[in-house]
Amino acid sequence: MRKVLFASMTLCCILLLVSCNNRVSYPVVEISQGLKDVVNNGAYYTYGDFHHGIAEVSTQSGYFGFIDMNGKEVVPCKYTLLYYEDGFYKFSTGRNIRYGSDRKWGVLDSLGREIIPEEYTDMDVFLAQRTIRMKMSDNSYIFYNLEGNNCYPFDENDDNIIIGTRGFIDKIVNYKSDKVVYRAIGSWSPGATLDSRNEHVGLVDSVGTEIIPQRFRAFSNYSDGLVVTWSGRFVGVWDIINRKEILPTEYTLIATNNDYFNEPILFEDKYFIAENNNGQRGVFDRTGKQIIPCKYSSLKFVNGLIYATRGGEQGVLDYEGNEVLPFRYDEVKISKNCIQAAKRQDDSYRWGIFSRTGKEMHPCTIKYMEEECEGLIAASKEGDLWGYYDTDGDLVIPEKFKSAGDFSGGLAAVWYDGERGYINRKGQSTFDK
Repeated sequence: MRKVLFASMTLCCILLLVSCNNRVSYPVVEISQGLKDVVNNGAYYTYGDFHHGIAEVSTQSGYFGFIDMNGKEVVPCKYTLLYYEDGFYKFSTGRNIRYGSDRKWGVLDSLGREIIPEEYTDMDVFLAQRTIRMKMSDNSYIFYNLEGNNCYPFDENDDNIIIGTRGFIDKIVNYKSDKVVYRAIGSWSPGATLDSRNEHVGLVDSVGTEIIPQRFRAFSNYSDGLVVTWSGRFVGVWDIINRKEILPTEYTLIATNNDYFNEPILFEDKYFIAENNNGQRGVFDRTGKQIIPCKYSSLKFVNGLIYATRGGEQGVLDYEGNEVLPFRYDEVKISKNCIQAAKRQDDSYRWGIFSRTGKEMHPCTIKYMEEECEGLIAASKEGDLWGYYDTDGDLVIPEKFKSAGDFSGGLAAVWYDGERGYINRKGQSTFDK
């Protein structure tokens, strides 16, 4: 009987511990001898963060390439510029250091493979649409999918395609075709066609039945049956599947996370942000129901919470509009595992660490703090040396580095005692003999 009771109590304790510990657990990556040898032999001039098992390195002469976590060079140092964003590297091999229209760009995937040739003047990645947009020197665009295949053959006679100066593609179809260039397109469905007379536009279906009355100056941002309407001064939202207006055309902005119409209007297929004539923003669902009232000067969905500004101060809301972090901070960052917030004290910011429910884990006493990555936060108490805090607010790697990068793939690039190299989550480094 005692054994049964003890086993039952043990099981309950285990379940309690599991239920209380919802944070992501990150494994410790050991530093390989090969990586130590490369760093200690001074093979490269700089070392970047690891992404998907490779890290950017550069030579003394200013060329960039990649090494793996064993220190092996997997991509030769042949690039003059590399920028990592959203899982892709924007690259250039041109030697002119100044930015200009003559510089050409291409794209590498997360493993350092060239997937889009170096022929373009700029690029944008739209992960939600699985699309990479490359800009030509004449300001026209070519769209690729995330594998580097050219998308969207274009037919001028297709009634479901509208050509304009701005717009976005709703559906991704991977066509195997020759390269196609166009300025901008928008896809309207199901079967919706632009009807334009007297400088006003509406939408009709394939048999000419009216979907949206012809009383608007333009449309923007089709997304899963919703479209933004523009009267020339104000914007609203129509549901073209159910053929009804869900938000009247009396707002100054419809967006997801920014002020630009370069992405679909829905966030996670549920919500969008609208700004009223007084410059105050709120959140609405896809039926037009107001979820969060228009009383914030800025709103942004970040990692399952909402960053917000009210009265010049920043705070955090949940999706129901409840305050997670009160509006009394000068700057806020929301990550997957915590919230970081700063208040101005003695002419400088001081940062603190909070749980995602708003509980204070470390007071606002830290002068410099980077955003949390893989459960660790690069920070400097007074601005001279850097270390790492965990999301419980504890200093787990001492402040002894001249500079400290973000953890990625279990390692972080640091500068220690005049040398550049890597550390793991235990604080073990490539400098260790």
